[in-house]
Amino acid sequence: SPENKFPAAPDDAEAAARWIASNGAAMGREFDGLILSGDSAGGTLTLVTALALRDKPASVPLRMMIPLYPMTDATKAYPSSIAFSDGYGLSTKDMVYYGKAYAADLKNPRHTTLYRDLTGLPPTVLVTAALDPLRDGGRAFAAKLIQTGTPVAYYEAQGNIHGFATYRRGIPSSQGDLDKVLAMAKAMLEKVSAKP
Repeated sequence: SPENKFPAAPDDAEAAARWIASNGAAMGREFDGLILSGDSAGGTLTLVTALALRDKPASVPLRMMIPLYPMTDATKAYPSSIAFSDGYGLSTKDMVYYGKAYAADLKNPRHTTLYRDLTGLPPTVLVTAALDPLRDGGRAFAAKLIQTGTPVAYYEAQGNIHGFATYRRGIPSSQGDLDKVLAMAKAMLEKVSAKP
């Protein structure tokens, strides 16, 4: 967006995941599963794509997802969306622009994923930032996943802002946060891969 409105992004993300799952040979690899990950809008698309692959599996299973500070609920303002609305890297003005550019129905389940049935999603490392307007929606999503029995590792980057994974050169603590996230993902993958 803004050139291609909703649902172009979820359609493209799902199509890409399905193509990768079926075309390891084209990349000189053999795939036995997928791990989806993305940050910000990419984190949101991670959730949307995981739900699509749950409902209609790809040619290899979805093993894990790692959404970083996704938008999970566009239908209401959470305390974090008010407390960190300006001065923390993701401003209200920017959010309004993104909403208009993307042009999604806020209640569409391919946009607001929190209200979907989350049963059957893969093990998840869900990441938020403590000073992020989207933090509380991420917390709510992690809690709902836990209620379904999905293995969840939750990481909240303390003192950090939305987008920290891409600001590692500007915010020194961001590299440490990302290192912790990757270590959690590796541990979870080893744990779920060890199951008979």
